[in-house]
Amino acid sequence: MHGSRHEQHVLQTLGEQRTEKYLTQMGNHAGRALTLYRWDLQLSAALWNLLSVFEIVLRNKICKAIDEWSDEQEPQSNKNWIEHPTCNVSFPLSKVSQQIANRALGKARNAKGIRDNGTGLVEGTHPRKGQPINRDDIIAQVTLTQWKEAFFYRKPTIRPDGTRKYYPNETTYTNLKSVYKEITSRALSSGPKSISPDRASFIMHHAVLLRNRISRQESLIDIDCSIYRKEIFELLNCLDPNVLQYFSASDPLPEILKNDPRSK
Repeated sequence: MHGSRHEQHVLQTLGEQRTEKYLTQMGNHAGRALTLYRWDLQLSAALWNLLSVFEIVLRNKICKAIDEWSDEQEPQSNKNWIEHPTCNVSFPLSKVSQQIANRALGKARNAKGIRDNGTGLVEGTHPRKGQPINRDDIIAQVTLTQWKEAFFYRKPTIRPDGTRKYYPNETTYTNLKSVYKEITSRALSSGPKSISPDRASFIMHHAVLLRNRISRQESLIDIDCSIYRKEIFELLNCLDPNVLQYFSASDPLPEILKNDPRSK
């Protein structure tokens, strides 16, 4: 390995398995490998910011679509479905409300305990100490994976014998298809162009994989991040073009991609 002792020490501290690919792509030079590592961190940070905005807009738009759909039902479907997922929730939302709400409610209770006990990051008494859990508290605990699994569906494929393979099974597929038609499609209707359910599901699948990869501090240097940026923009444009326009104007990712140290 080339480079100073200090640079080599930093690489060793980060871990041989983690830094091996950086060394390989930068001529086995510790200093250049660290430059590539720092660039990878910038890449991850920029994509994480984009995914965070995307996730917030997605959940807000889906929740708004649920409220609108609930008002249209006869009798009205329970708009407080996230707190009471089995109480007067109409089909098809009733088919996914429990799988979303139960896990999120548990996390919201834990968060309330931290607020009330003063063991969180806020110094002193939390401004919401002692206040009951509300709908937004629970919604905030729903993961991007849960939004994908409950509001998007993938069309079946044809097996070699001519039969259909459903994802994950025919019953779930049928329910999710109804959820998408009644709720998700409404949330994705703000843009100038429509998007097919399969395309939307495809992008959500990639968004979840990308988010999970970044959260585990896995490398992005072997991934064409510009492709996934375009995909997220495509779905964000369906959710709200104004939000896309605002954040894309200051998105640092294109400049970061231009500064790939491997091209210098």
